[in-house]
Amino acid sequence: GYDAFLIKPVQQSELLNMILKVTANPSGIGGKAKAVDGTTAPLSGTGRKVLLAEDNAVNRRLAARLLEKRGCAVMPVTNGAEAIELWARENVDLILMDVQMPVVDGLEATRRIREKEEGSGAHVPIIVLTAHAMKGDRERCLEAGADDYLAKPIVPAMLAEVIDRYLASGEAKDDHAESVSVPSPEQPFDPDALLARVEGDRTLVGEMVSLLDGEAPAL
Repeated sequence: GYDAFLIKPVQQSELLNMILKVTANPSGIGGKAKAVDGTTAPLSGTGRKVLLAEDNAVNRRLAARLLEKRGCAVMPVTNGAEAIELWARENVDLILMDVQMPVVDGLEATRRIREKEEGSGAHVPIIVLTAHAMKGDRERCLEAGADDYLAKPIVPAMLAEVIDRYLASGEAKDDHAESVSVPSPEQPFDPDALLARVEGDRTLVGEMVSLLDGEAPAL
């Protein structure tokens, strides 16, 4: 008679997706609906185009993989100018915009897109990605025209929530900020926390480490 089940250990994003699916399609008392396997959580981003503007190769790979797992077609660019050009050329459903990028930064790119949208009736959701999550930073993002923002490092559950909020329903809910945990000096690296950030995807971890190894000498 259960409506759904999840296999332990449960990831945050899996739990969130399952709650959203069960509450969106309640079967009522008696468990008449077929039980849902937690390994096939709803893909609210299926078929939707997401423009990902991120100059850091590691962050870009992580965000792209998490979006692809949710059914999104990801179109990556490495700076704000490329983001504006691709937005003008493609009919995208959502933009994830990093703040600190070369050529044109994320906030300026957001302002230019909003200026170009004026009078057209169009409005693409723009979610800013930022390592700064203080109140003043949040206000600057919203003043530039962003619909919401996600604090870095990216948390899969929070990214999944954004996909559900802006792609599944097309409507934004209350703005929110997410606290970012800081490693302690005694334990600067937590392998369990790393795996949680990538939903247990060890192959993705290997790809990210290789990318970091290539970028590190220039940093």
